[in-house]
Amino acid sequence: MNRDELFGPGSGNVLLNGLHEIELPEPPSYRPQTLGWLILLLIGLVAIVVWGYRQYRQWQANRYRRDALKRLIEIEQAIATSEPRSHALAQIPVLIKQSALSAFPRETVAQLSGESWLNFLDLSYGGQAFTQGAGRVLLQIAYQPPSVLEKISAETTADLIAVVRQWITEHQSELKTKHSIKEFSLVSKNA
Repeated sequence: MNRDELFGPGSGNVLLNGLHEIELPEPPSYRPQTLGWLILLLIGLVAIVVWGYRQYRQWQANRYRRDALKRLIEIEQAIATSEPRSHALAQIPVLIKQSALSAFPRETVAQLSGESWLNFLDLSYGGQAFTQGAGRVLLQIAYQPPSVLEKISAETTADLIAVVRQWITEHQSELKTKHSIKEFSLVSKNA
């Protein structure tokens, strides 16, 4: 027997002669095929874009806080390393006033001084550290000559810086305290 007879077209299993290769279907598409899925996808994309925009706006709105905290660190370093400390200490009331002017209406903040200023600071962050705590030193720093500022202890200064840092990070601009700030403005004008 020769090779053609063994492996020719009529050789082998007769049942396998009519078989062809199976054609596989195309893989399913990941594209949504109904309108409902497309709408759901669009709603999801819009929600992500809106969330991202709000996060960006929040980040932009808090820029003054980041700048104030950076400046407070510079003041703290200047107090620790420089003699006389009075110039660096005198920058603390300026910093907190600038931060308040960035967060609240100018007509509310600009006119405040003394006890009404401390009351405002307490009201805007929900504590009492300015009227009854370490923040009271702020009045002394704001209105005293440099010779008096040199007598303020390092511990008192550190406590004041901690209170100012807390106020910068925790005060609520007009979100939660808007009604209270308006009431405060009326009370301070009548007083």
